Amino acid sequence: MLVSKHRDGIHPTSQLPTTGWQSTGKLIDAPHKPSKHGVTNGRTLKSLLKSRIDDLDRQKAAIGREHPETLQTAYSVANILSEQGRHKDALKWYLEIYGTSKRSLGDQRRVTLQTVKSIGDIYDIANVSAQQERPKNALKWYLEIYDISVKVLSGQHWVTLQTMRSIADTSGKLGWHEEAKEWRRNGD
Repeated sequence: MLVSKHRDGIHPTSQLPTTGWQSTGKLIDAPHKPSKHGVTNGRTLKSLLKSRIDDLDRQKAAIGREHPETLQTAYSVANILSEQGRHKDALKWYLEIYGTSKRSLGDQRRVTLQTVKSIGDIYDIANVSAQQERPKNALKWYLEIYDISVKVLSGQHWVTLQTMRSIADTSGKLGWHEEAKEWRRNGD
């Protein structure tokens, strides 16, 4: 039996923040931890972030903030923030992107799926919530992407299988070892 989405109150949330990536310019000056790599294709992450934010501002003006390309650029900004170690900033962006993408494009679009996975990953690895709440927060997002990917992609698609492994790992962190074994067995 797979872990129930509602075990211990874990379930996807519909309450998302309404602020985030609209106020793009202010994020450039925020202090951040140095990135593990610091350079991407010869460009520093700081200059890449500035470039992506400039692109995002142009896209919002030209094609709107709900256009798939605009959302994909915003997703790039969130990824750069995460790479810089600015996980709380990245999480705000991911949550905003998710809300906008799900509302305007639906849960079957690539940017929506990517964002749900990234939110789960941020909760799993980053110090953005209380230590004991991190796995539960990650799990609710992994379960959301699992439900979507099974419906949209199939139970054997690599995204679904990767998500099942994430659910297994996170279930193990919560001490749910039998459930973790079942997810692992079904995801391999």
